[in-house]
Amino acid sequence: MTLFAFASCHGSPGVTATAMGLGAVWRATTGREVLIIEADPDGGVLASRFDELRADTTLADVAVDVRRAFDIDAVLGSAREVWGGVAVVVSPPSAEHTHSALSAAGDRFAAGLAAADALDVLVDVGRLTARSPALHLARRAVASVFVTRPTFEGAASLAARLPELAAHGIDPAVVLVGDQPYGAADFERAVGAPILGVVAHDPRAAAVFAGGAGSERHVRRSLLRRSLVEVASRLVALVPTPVEDPSEMRDPAGDVALGQSHVGVES
Repeated sequence: MTLFAFASCHGSPGVTATAMGLGAVWRATTGREVLIIEADPDGGVLASRFDELRADTTLADVAVDVRRAFDIDAVLGSAREVWGGVAVVVSPPSAEHTHSALSAAGDRFAAGLAAADALDVLVDVGRLTARSPALHLARRAVASVFVTRPTFEGAASLAARLPELAAHGIDPAVVLVGDQPYGAADFERAVGAPILGVVAHDPRAAAVFAGGAGSERHVRRSLLRRSLVEVASRLVALVPTPVEDPSEMRDPAGDVALGQSHVGVES
């Protein structure tokens, strides 16, 4: 399993729509299963936006379970599905309950997600600061991705945030929503963080990904969907290649595998 975190700075739009949109295209783009987790300490919004995402089981229930022992099957059992098979764990609407759940079990939960197998996890951690209880998830992620508009305010806010996050071992990448008023190269120079990609600024399609009303036909044909496919491909490319077990390396003569006579590896 590979963990990816998606975050915002002050006033940065589009994190929920981006994470959900990536989840919608993930399987078709990467060939990998995906789980979306809403872990915004300010409280969840997905259960109120999607009819399929009932708040009968939330991140707060998962936190209780993982405090004893992490079990990916229990996490998946707390998920509900949208779009014909995309699993989502929602946060409680209450900021107090979500904050408490992340504070109590954030590190164990993050470690379990990062170490488990079989699927990728996209986590919406909301506005990420050094004091956020979702920081554990960002620290364990293969990539912590800030989603922001390419504005002066967005650049200034993110540039101010980077040093405090670096002190906690987080080296973020950036996904821009649109390319105006500043392009990716100018924004990257101003902030000092790599631009992972640019998704189209399409409020109509983004509203559908975030649980609002709209036409699925428009989304399927939208530039936003196409740009999300490109970002998903770039994220998967960041996943480290597994290191070969020395015990399975062949000897110079190539006769047998050291340690085992036959090893099957599933790709």
